[in-house]
Amino acid sequence: MKCVFLLLIAIIFSCTACSKEDKNQNEINIKSKWEVIATWDPYPVNSSTRWIPVNSDSENYHTIIFQENSLFNFNLINQPDINCDGEYTFEYNSDIDEYRLYLNLSDCNIGNFGWILFSESIVFLENNELIFFEGTFACDEGCGIKYRRLSN
Repeated sequence: MKCVFLLLIAIIFSCTACSKEDKNQNEINIKSKWEVIATWDPYPVNSSTRWIPVNSDSENYHTIIFQENSLFNFNLINQPDINCDGEYTFEYNSDIDEYRLYLNLSDCNIGNFGWILFSESIVFLENNELIFFEGTFACDEGCGIKYRRLSN
């Protein structure tokens, strides 16, 4: 009976024992088409409103598609000559408990709209919204973009 009890405990521990990386690695799936819904305001007039909504007629309204083969497409809808195709890397770092997104922007020509496409981002998923914060601290006031999933 004692052996059965110890075996049961061993099975429970082996089933529940997983690293932080194992638990978090698949929590965020970015492979989809996303539309921008808000940009981060580092200096809000009303301290409780830090996100500025972006609607479909805004000049910085865009979509971004992350494909299965590590390719992405950025499309500035109201500026049809500005888009970007490239490669991306998305990874979870268990040491710092963060998801990081790296975009290869070397072939992109996005002009004055470069502030809405970061080469490195810290990524969160909150209320089914994908949130990117610029990850190199190049934006001294903080840059952020919030997206809603359009398709899987």
